[in-house]
Amino acid sequence: MSRGSDDDESSDQFAEPIRWKRFAHVCTSVVKYDPNWLHESNSTGVYIVTGAQLISKGNWPRNVLHLRLLFTHIPNCSIRKTEWDAAPETSKKSSFFTNLSTTFSFTQQSVTAKQKQAQQA
Repeated sequence: MSRGSDDDESSDQFAEPIRWKRFAHVCTSVVKYDPNWLHESNSTGVYIVTGAQLISKGNWPRNVLHLRLLFTHIPNCSIRKTEWDAAPETSKKSSFFTNLSTTFSFTQQSVTAKQKQAQQA
């Protein structure tokens, strides 16, 4: 099952202007699983994100970049505790994509540092 920011008809209100050559806006609306998926399948379990895509919709100057997430059903499971990693406090910036890229680069640096420590041991 997949769901994207482009599925919501009110996604226009979440269009944040950006200055990129190929895109005029990025959609920052929340992308969540549909709770009805569990009711429709008469199954217990959870949906977790197992993939992501960035897709473009529209034509210049109204070209919008959207996020689409792929959800996978894990039967007979439950989520006991939910935790999200966050970017360092020093990276509080106004732009959605700046925060997103900072988070990805921070996560990559953390993984690289852990790999180096493991190799030295």
